[in-house]
Amino acid sequence: FPVTILGVQMAGIPVISTDVGSVSEVIKPEESGYCLNYSSIDFAMTTARLVNDGELYKEFCSVAKCNAETNFSLKRLADDYSKLYKKLINEANDLPIVEV
Repeated sequence: FPVTILGVQMAGIPVISTDVGSVSEVIKPEESGYCLNYSSIDFAMTTARLVNDGELYKEFCSVAKCNAETNFSLKRLADDYSKLYKKLINEANDLPIVEV
C-alpha cells in the first residue's frame, strides 16, 4: 500500500506516479494526481502542466486532500478493521469445536 502517497495527498499535494502496487487505488486519476506509464516525457509534460496551470494545481490539491481524508482516514481504517474482526468472530462462532 502506498503510504507515502497517501501522506502526501493528506497534505493536499497531487501525486504523479507510475501505476504500481495500489497507487491507482489512492490517486483519483486526472483529479488528484496522475498514474503514468514509464515515460520520462510523460512525467515531464504532466509535471509542466501542473506547474504552469495554477488553477489546475489548486483543484488537484483540493481533490487530493478530500479524497485522502474521506477514503483513507484513521477512523475509516479503524472502522474497517472493526467490521472485519466482528465478521471473523461471528464466522468462528459458527465453526464446530475440534478437540486436539
